[in-house]
Amino acid sequence: MNILFVLAAACFVGLGSVSSAGAATINFDGASSGAPLTLGEYKIDDARIVSGQCSVKPCLALNKLETSILTRVDGGTFTLSSIWFYLDGKASKNSGLNDLVITSTGPAASIRLGQDAAFGGYDNNKPFTYNFGSLFEDVTSIIFSSYNGEGNVRIDDIVVTPSEVPLPASLMFGVMGLACLGALRRRRLAPVQAA
Repeated sequence: MNILFVLAAACFVGLGSVSSAGAATINFDGASSGAPLTLGEYKIDDARIVSGQCSVKPCLALNKLETSILTRVDGGTFTLSSIWFYLDGKASKNSGLNDLVITSTGPAASIRLGQDAAFGGYDNNKPFTYNFGSLFEDVTSIIFSSYNGEGNVRIDDIVVTPSEVPLPASLMFGVMGLACLGALRRRRLAPVQAA
């Protein structure tokens, strides 16, 4: 009877939400350009991988008219916490040529990180890490692009966390828990038969 009780309790945990794996850092060690590039449980469409101006070689590159899209392989939602980026090139400060634009879908949000003081005042040829706070929580995709198609950007060390699986996805576990408890109750109430 104790085994049934333990099984029921374990199954009943499914009535809450089921959490996915914890935070992961996407880097591009051993990666090569491709579409899509799969890195663990994430993929990046239209990834161009280079060795120059990276925090650790190689890294993701965006030059003129390039865009890369980050999603989960299983199509689930995730949170983008931070990235390492480098505005590469010789454009003068405040030119807007090397700005990095990051946009999300589901829910929609956008941020521009660039040389202009209005967008952070990030200098060329210096590495930066940007923490997004709650800006990109529970999104379905992240789009990295260069502002006006003129950027020359390097991206690495993308920190992401998969979202929790919502209640409907764990409903099966809850039903199993209730079934186990029902079986336990029936067993307790069954009459003892004499031998």
